[in-house]
Amino acid sequence: SMVLTTAAAGALGGSPFSTQPVVTLRDAGHNTVSADSSTRVTVASSGGKGQLAGSLVATAVSGICTFSGVSYDKAESISLVFTSTGVTEVIQQLTVAVGPAKKLGMSTLSAGAVELNPFNPQPAVAVQDAGGNTVTTDSSTVVTVLLNAGSNSTLSGTVTAQASAGIATFVGLTLSSAGSVTLN
Repeated sequence: SMVLTTAAAGALGGSPFSTQPVVTLRDAGHNTVSADSSTRVTVASSGGKGQLAGSLVATAVSGICTFSGVSYDKAESISLVFTSTGVTEVIQQLTVAVGPAKKLGMSTLSAGAVELNPFNPQPAVAVQDAGGNTVTTDSSTVVTVLLNAGSNSTLSGTVTAQASAGIATFVGLTLSSAGSVTLN
């Protein structure tokens, strides 16, 4: 049989769990099968929309399978399902929380800007954790938008925006001339 002897914990979106799972192989008398250094145990996720990553297969060492670097990208509740050939699966329920701010991602894209008129809609940028979840507790990050080098246009308006609940929304951005541009 298999027993989850150390449950995964400290799950933050896109970051390795702070406590990695450990599965112990046991015989009919519930003793660790210490002679087993070949059984492979696989972990998979169930019930979520995200992706499990890291070393998802652990090989027994003296009957103990220790996983490493396992992470899940989306902040949601999932099941970790541990399987091995010929052994009943073990399931752990786990809630993955939003992690610390690691990157920026577009929340609202601007399209159809008309020369000298404000973009409609104005762009908005999300402060995200490593898994791409919006860090809704962030209201301090300041984001600056720049016009891609080589453009024949000038960007006007409020080019900095402070995040509120993890979203930095720009106000009054306009372009001085028509053409295709890239905002950074």
